[in-house]
Order: sequence, then structure tokens, then C-alpha cells
Amino acid sequence: MTVTGKSGVNELPGGATIITAPGEEVTLTNIRTGESVTYVITGPTNRRVVRSRL
Repeated sequence: MTVTGKSGVNELPGGATIITAPGEEVTLTNIRTGESVTYVITGPTNRRVVRSRL
């Protein structure tokens, strides 16, 4: 898997993170056949750390 393009990370109060990717692509390659496919994966993603209650 190869990811190329531009991305940014914005840390927010409370432990949340927004990751922006206005120009990213991912290329996945089958190592047995050498065949690969490329996908455009633009857009925002968010992440929040949740502490275990155990």
C-alpha cells in the first residue's frame, strides 16, 4: 500500500483530531501478481481517543 498526496492534521480540544486529505490517493498492489489499483481517498477523517472503562 502506497499513499501519496497532501494531508494535514488538526488537533482539537478534548483529544479529538481531524485529518484532512484534499489530494490523496492510495495504490494497492497484489504482491503475487504485481497487479495494482489506485483509489482517490480525499476528504476529512476524524479520530477520538476513548479510554477503556475496565
